[in-house]
Amino acid sequence: MRAKLNHLKTEVSLFNQNASQKFQQAKKIFNASLMDTKPRSK
Repeated sequence: MRAKLNHLKTEVSLFNQNASQKFQQAKKIFNASLMDTKPRSK
């Protein structure tokens, strides 16, 4: 039972890591697109 629980914890932490990496990537892209639009709007 405990081994199963540990396995689940590992999967969840891996999922969280993956999700946060994707979120950081999306944030970078979003910020970059904001930077792109600012000079043109002036």
